[in-house]
Amino acid sequence: MIAAATIVEVGPRDGLQSHETEVPTDRKVALIERLVAAGLTEIEATSFAHPKMVPHLADGADVMRALDRRAGVHYRALVPNHKGAVRAIEAGADAIVAFISASATYSERNQNMTVEQALAQLAEVADAARKAGIDWIAGISMAFGSPYEPEIPPDTVFALVEQCAGLAPAALYVADTVGGARPDDVRAMCQAIHRGWPQLTLAVHLHGADARGLACAVAAVDAGATQVETSICGLGGPVVRSPGADPVGNLATEAVVATFAVLGIETGLDPDAVAAAARDVAAMLGLPDGAGERPVPAADEVGALAGV
Repeated sequence: MIAAATIVEVGPRDGLQSHETEVPTDRKVALIERLVAAGLTEIEATSFAHPKMVPHLADGADVMRALDRRAGVHYRALVPNHKGAVRAIEAGADAIVAFISASATYSERNQNMTVEQALAQLAEVADAARKAGIDWIAGISMAFGSPYEPEIPPDTVFALVEQCAGLAPAALYVADTVGGARPDDVRAMCQAIHRGWPQLTLAVHLHGADARGLACAVAAVDAGATQVETSICGLGGPVVRSPGADPVGNLATEAVVATFAVLGIETGLDPDAVAAAARDVAAMLGLPDGAGERPVPAADEVGALAGV
């Protein structure tokens, strides 16, 4: 089993963009600084989507410019297209993140583009990052299924991986956007990508606060993924699911770090420090009591589900 994985914190972006109320800029900055104090070094700080599409993150440039820069800490920004990439670069993002969807229907509904058009935008984002001398990260949403199609064949995902790999991303993540993947699904996908494109830094974006969600993360790392995207306090979601299905939120950073520590997966993070940060973030955002202290499933149960 791979003995190490980098935790990529996405709560400031993925979590706050759908938060019940808009969070003021200074509080967003304070939240991010608290995460850095806990030891997190890869943080998706904001988005540069059009303010009409993501109003809660309309202050993305202000947030990015206000962050105190520290050696070894990298602030990422999600961008929807070339225009967003340029804005993020001008605001001082250390890296930009752009994704395409393995679901043709989701691509047209969520991004107002065909998959082919999204790939063209991805190439423009990659070019903007290269010219600016910063990293870019590629993402593939709906990699494990979609509520709009009967299934997403793995070959569809692999074809997108091949096209993304040609654009030389610093990392590529596959996302379980519907939050229903099983550990075996995640393992098989990550194994195939790791073997087929060993030069890629492979990441995963998963969902679920239960043992299944955590087991998917463990299975991904065991199969070759070296980055796991998580969200402090499980902020974010619900993810896109079939009608009538219960919502599934993001993997909670504190739960993943604690589980990985017990299973011997090194993250470079102190579980107690991350747990303390979760409690502080919950207080900053006025989350319900206990939101920063969710129970963590037993590591042996998670390990058994993950097959390790």
